[in-house]
Amino acid sequence: MAFGTLYTIADDNPRSIGIRAIAHVQKLDLECVDVDIRKPTADHLRAHGMGKIPAFAGQDGVTLMECSAIAVYLASQGDGLLGRNKVDLQWMSFFNSEIATSLSNWFQPLVGWRPYDQASVETNSKAVLKALDVVETHLRDREFLVGETLSAADYFCAGLSYRGFQFFLDRPWREQHPNLTRWYQMVTEQPAYVATTERLKMLEDPALVNEEPSEKTIRENRLPLSKSHKASQIHTHVIHRIS
Repeated sequence: MAFGTLYTIADDNPRSIGIRAIAHVQKLDLECVDVDIRKPTADHLRAHGMGKIPAFAGQDGVTLMECSAIAVYLASQGDGLLGRNKVDLQWMSFFNSEIATSLSNWFQPLVGWRPYDQASVETNSKAVLKALDVVETHLRDREFLVGETLSAADYFCAGLSYRGFQFFLDRPWREQHPNLTRWYQMVTEQPAYVATTERLKMLEDPALVNEEPSEKTIRENRLPLSKSHKASQIHTHVIHRIS
């Protein structure tokens, strides 16, 4: 019997990648249910009253709504992934609130998933890059985000960084941010991460630019409501995947 059910969409949903990797490390049987976010099922709504993703329902009746709470709960089911002083929680919260949210607000208008507003796009792009600068400085003399070994924070935060490396963080940016780039590549090479989602090939140039999408782009990139149209299928000319 599965330890629990994760309600999500697409294998590369950034807020689910780290959760699934943590479950893999802890050898938890996690059933991933592909949902239609327009029409949440009764089971999905029992796990998250607003029908959002990700949401978790444990076999023992535990339900959790927030991605960081789910990640910490799964990590706590075994030893080794949670830091002794819980500094992990600081970085998990930072990536979720300062990076993942702004990344969504940056790329989604560029592919037609929400209305395009130039001021908002520019504000969020600057917010992402500023937050990543903070992480670059933090990793200057550290191999991992927290402590001396891989932790839940590394898996969770690398997953939340996915859209940045998928769409924006090109070679010149990576050359200026060697510590964060080294950390991201190290985490995404781990067996638990590879088992969770396909690794990205690093960009030479940005896959998206800060301009209003064409009608063709909007048609090609309808909002992925389930795995039948995954987020990784966004049409750009420079994104490639490692199979």
